[in-house]
Amino acid sequence: DTGGEKPSTYTYLQNVAVPFAAQSGLTITVLGPEWRDSHNALDLEAYCLKYHMLPGTFMRWCTDRYKLRSLRRYHHQVLGATPDTPVEVWIGISTDEARRATPSRWPDEVRRFPLIELCMSRQDAAATIIRAGLPVPPKSGCFYCPLQTRASWRALKRRSPDLFARALAMEANAYPKSDGSPRYLPAFGPLEQIAAQDDLPG
Repeated sequence: DTGGEKPSTYTYLQNVAVPFAAQSGLTITVLGPEWRDSHNALDLEAYCLKYHMLPGTFMRWCTDRYKLRSLRRYHHQVLGATPDTPVEVWIGISTDEARRATPSRWPDEVRRFPLIELCMSRQDAAATIIRAGLPVPPKSGCFYCPLQTRASWRALKRRSPDLFARALAMEANAYPKSDGSPRYLPAFGPLEQIAAQDDLPG
């Protein structure tokens, strides 16, 4: 948990996912700041503001420090992962994004992609959730993730103007590049472009 998920994701986790898992005898464990390096104990948004940085678009340092390292630490300390006894990691990538399903680069981890193994698309997964009597969860991801599409940024501005304002503040707070040019969250340019646009009717 980077601390930057949309409120709807945290609400779904607490009110839907955790109780449903408990009915099946399963426990959902959220890896919070205690599983991160001490230097990254702050939530990702607070870290970026403190150090005048932005989440990575190309290097993806935020994914490494705030997700992968926590998972690796949990695999070793709790699950006892070793090259002789690797942990099996299930990743929910659907057939729509099968290109993202790559083998692990670590010898103590074996990746599986159950949705792809079952030939399930994102729509198939949503239908399965509905058949289980559950609401389809909102799309997860940090609300300030630079990899969002223009449409996602516009939706954030429209539905959660407070979160959009926080993303704008992160962008304004970032140190400029070495050549003096400003840094932007999304690759397509400044968020001010989205902020200045009027939403079309409907």
